Amino acid sequence: MRIHTEERVQCEVCGYACHRIYNLKTHMRIHTGERKYKCEVCGYACNWIYTLKTHMRIHNKREKVQV
Repeated sequence: MRIHTEERVQCEVCGYACHRIYNLKTHMRIHTGERKYKCEVCGYACNWIYTLKTHMRIHNKREKVQV
């Protein structure tokens, strides 16, 4: 309903505002330093799943080249 009413939730640290509480929770990782997603191959850690998926391309290319 927030989308339809223009109501937003706001980050108390920097003022970032969004419609969904989930988006605010993921945004807060920037401030807390939490890295939720971790590469099992090399240990690289990041905040978002799509960043990890992009990172995994590095390992997938290496596997294809080595075969």
